[in-house]
Amino acid sequence: MRTLLLSVCAVSLFAGTAIAQTTAPAATEQAPSAATAPTTPPAVQCVGATGVVYFDLGSTSLNADSETSLRDIANARRAECATQITLTGHTDSTGSAARNRQIATQRAAAVQAQLVTLGVPSEEIAIGVAGENVPQGAEDRLNRRVTITLTASPRAPAAAPAAPPATN
Repeated sequence: MRTLLLSVCAVSLFAGTAIAQTTAPAATEQAPSAATAPTTPPAVQCVGATGVVYFDLGSTSLNADSETSLRDIANARRAECATQITLTGHTDSTGSAARNRQIATQRAAAVQAQLVTLGVPSEEIAIGVAGENVPQGAEDRLNRRVTITLTASPRAPAAAPAAPPATN
C-alpha cells in the first residue's frame, strides 16, 4: 500500500514538472513587450472555505465565537464567484436518534439564519443532517457542531443578447 502511494505521488510530481516545463517560456524567448501584451484580465480566483461551529449540550444557540466564525465565512464570498455553502448538523450520542436529528437540524438552521443575517442569500445555503452518525472525536463537546463548507467557482459570463431576426 505504501509503495502504491509513493508511486502515485511520484507520478503526480513528474506530471506537474512536465506541465510546468511545457508552460514556462524558454530561456531564449523574449517576453512580449508592453505594447503587444495581452489585455485580458487575469482569471478569477475563487476559493473555498471551511468552518465549524460548536454548541453546548442540548443547545441550538450561537455564541460570540460562532458569530465571528460565521462572519469570516460570509466575508469569504466574492461577487465574481458563484458560491454554495453546505451546513451539516451534528450531535453527540446523548439522547435518542430522533431527538439528535431534530437538534442537528435546529443547529444547522441557526447557522443558516445567522449567515442570511450577514448577507448570504438563502438560496446559496444547503442544510444536511448527520445527527450522531459522524462523530468527530471521543469527546462529546467536539460532536455538538455544525460543519460549514463553502465551495466557489467563477460565475458564468452573462449571455450576450440574441440578435433580432432579420426583416426583409
